[in-house]
Amino acid sequence: MKIRTFFAVLLCKLARGLLRLLRRGGTAFPGRVALKVYPQVLGVLSRGVRVILVTGTNGKTTTTTLVGELFRATGRTTHVVGN
Repeated sequence: MKIRTFFAVLLCKLARGLLRLLRRGGTAFPGRVALKVYPQVLGVLSRGVRVILVTGTNGKTTTTTLVGELFRATGRTTHVVGN
C-alpha cells in the first residue's frame, strides 16, 4: 500500500472516530478528508473489486435490498456496506 493511501485511510478513520466521539451522525467529512490527502484513494482501494454504489435522496435502502436479493438469487456473494 502506498504511503499516501495509508495516510488517507488513517485520517479518514481518525475523522470518523472523532465524529463518533462528538456524537455526530452520518456525514461525508471522513471521505472528503481522505480525498483531500489522496484524490485517487477510491480507485486504489477498489482495484480488483466490483462495486455497485447506490446514492440519492430517496430509495437507497429499497434499491440496495433489491440488488442484494438479485445477487443472492444468482448465487453470488455480496457485502453491503452502510453508515
